[in-house]
Amino acid sequence: MLVLEMITAEDLPELQGLQPERWPSITEAFLFYTKNSFCHPVKAVSAGEILGVGAAISYTNTGWLAHIIVKEKHRRRGIGRAIVEGLCNYLTDLGHQTISLLATELGYPVYTKVGFEEETEYVILERPGQAGESAKNALSATFLAGIREEDWAEILSLDHRITGEAREALLLKYLKTGYVYRQDSKIAGFYLPELGEGLVIADNAAVGFELLRLRASFTKKGVFPIENKRAMDFTKRTALWRQDE
Repeated sequence: MLVLEMITAEDLPELQGLQPERWPSITEAFLFYTKNSFCHPVKAVSAGEILGVGAAISYTNTGWLAHIIVKEKHRRRGIGRAIVEGLCNYLTDLGHQTISLLATELGYPVYTKVGFEEETEYVILERPGQAGESAKNALSATFLAGIREEDWAEILSLDHRITGEAREALLLKYLKTGYVYRQDSKIAGFYLPELGEGLVIADNAAVGFELLRLRASFTKKGVFPIENKRAMDFTKRTALWRQDE
């Protein structure tokens, strides 16, 4: 019998057996989920074995699913669907009318079967070798600076205005190691290198390009909505990145 249970810190070593190739550490991701009350990580268990995992993330007005993973030898048995439906029910009970996720090709059929509809496609750009110029050199631009605590409220307001999501609980975990771009004495964009592949938020293209240039000093990978062709073209031109297959 398959049951869904909350993941605890004691489960984390066993999650290494579910680690997909080329993904960042899922153990670190689920450690984060277990430590934050806006996250709801679950495991699908049968006969004492963890067969799959997933997480729901609840912001003020939106919900997300993340890290839906089933052990390879147990796939195509309805386990992924059970995890997705359980997490969707959890978010619906919290009052979320919109639930989003980023789907891999493997998971895409599962999500469409339970009612998800495609909104956009994301493109992964990656380049070989080391990261680009040092952060110190990249920060030579006059308007780039490290985030200060007094910047937090303005950053959160900018993020809410651009994304439409109230993500304070998530972003506050990463602001101490981020960077801002000031324009006309206001924060026009910010970059959080430790959030995902490196979150860039900007209210105009010129600021976004400067922050993308900074991001190239930290990472060799970027993830872009397919509609954001200007950002992808800029990244390809300036950092010699290629599209990941």
